[in-house]
Amino acid sequence: MKRWLPVFLLLVGLLCACTAQSQPAQDRPAGYVLDDAQVLSAVEISALESRSRALADATGAELMVVTRDFVRDQTPAEYAKTLADRWALGGKARTGAVLLLVVGEEDAALAVGQGMEAVLPQAELTKMLDDSFWSSLRREDYDAAAEQASRTLADWYRNLYGEDLSKPDTGFRVPVWAWVLLALAAVFVFIKSRYRS
Repeated sequence: MKRWLPVFLLLVGLLCACTAQSQPAQDRPAGYVLDDAQVLSAVEISALESRSRALADATGAELMVVTRDFVRDQTPAEYAKTLADRWALGGKARTGAVLLLVVGEEDAALAVGQGMEAVLPQAELTKMLDDSFWSSLRREDYDAAAEQASRTLADWYRNLYGEDLSKPDTGFRVPVWAWVLLALAAVFVFIKSRYRS
């Protein structure tokens, strides 16, 4: 019996490793791009992050781009949907979306969170991945495929919310505490000027 214990433990370990590979990541990544397959260039990752951040700032909807070599035990659409739901993209309203590129299978999927399912059904999502997207994916031009699909989806959100996501974000926003401080200073100056007269 003791001879079989190492073999049993090895088999259990292999089974756990295979199961973990097929399951979506438990924790949501810090940014908007999870390049597990390591096929996107740094420039494209930066562009995708910027577009997704602008979308989130303008509408509250979040777009995640995920690359994987393979997806086991689920179709790419099921896997993308699992990620969208697990990561609660778009906050409580769940208005986010996941673009999944499965490079080893030359496949891809778009999925939305529960809050967008009625507005953007799976049939519409499938149409968003047009011929130029599939052509880029087959040529292994993953940057172009991700760029095209994320632009299409961001444009759809822009039209839905009426926001112009192409405006550059200056990054400068006056914090609320600064406005409160300015208002208090104005009140102080007003009161002081009243007592002088």
